[in-house]
Amino acid sequence: MRSYPSPAISMPTLKKSRGVFLTVVIAFEVLTIILKVFSDLALFTNNASLEFSPSGSIPLDMTETAILAVGLVGVLRWKKWGFYLVLIRLGITILVQLFLYQSLGQQLIGGYNGTTNVVFDFVGVAFWIVAVYRKWSYFE
Repeated sequence: MRSYPSPAISMPTLKKSRGVFLTVVIAFEVLTIILKVFSDLALFTNNASLEFSPSGSIPLDMTETAILAVGLVGVLRWKKWGFYLVLIRLGITILVQLFLYQSLGQQLIGGYNGTTNVVFDFVGVAFWIVAVYRKWSYFE
């Protein structure tokens, strides 16, 4: 008896859609990268009135920004490690402000201060968790 190969069964491809909320969260993080670079330029030129980052350390800011950028690339490629890197970066930012620089009262651009920055970082963690939770099945 002759055997024939079974026809390949095609599985439907899951179309991954970021949705509005995750897209907005990613867009805010891209804006964060732009503002961090701007802040580092202000630090580099000794123009503290334009400072956006309370750490006051260019190497630390650039390291955090690099972690965020790599994390965003991972998120855009639906990689779980990208999401974890974004959360790690937010955790580093919070810990640095609370314990290393103790910069909660530092005045930043536009009346913004270190306390506001920490609050927004915690809100950012919550937004990321909600945004990714809804799409977690897409992540590898």
